[in-house]
Amino acid sequence: MRRNDRLIDDSAVLRAFLAQENVLHLGLTDGQAPYVVPMSYGFDWPEDGKPTFYLHCAGEGLRLSLIRKNPHVCVEISKQIRIVPGPVPCSWTSKYKSVIAFGTAHILTDLSDKAAALRAVLAHEVKVDDVYATSAAVRVAPDA
Repeated sequence: MRRNDRLIDDSAVLRAFLAQENVLHLGLTDGQAPYVVPMSYGFDWPEDGKPTFYLHCAGEGLRLSLIRKNPHVCVEISKQIRIVPGPVPCSWTSKYKSVIAFGTAHILTDLSDKAAALRAVLAHEVKVDDVYATSAAVRVAPDA
């Protein structure tokens, strides 16, 4: 990070930011070109650990294909705060907050893991714990 003076390393502040935003950009690559896609998400962040992001997608397609080929990912979540005008257009700037993280994607195959992940996404996105998460998890993604 170039501007370390803007680094936020307070986990409570980061958790609050992740809880209020709704779109995560998932970055994948096939080794030739990057692929970035906006996604709904849920997350779990134990007090003594690192965050885990849960993403929901169709049971087949480019995302899963790329993850199977290369599970190394980048995630980005951001919020524009305001545009700051300047005297000339090139001097304008944007104030925003963002989180960028690198990690390894895992395709969940165990039904109870899928249900827990789906509950995390539902709890974050629609603020409910869906009692149907276990039955819906069967349709989430195929076994790897």
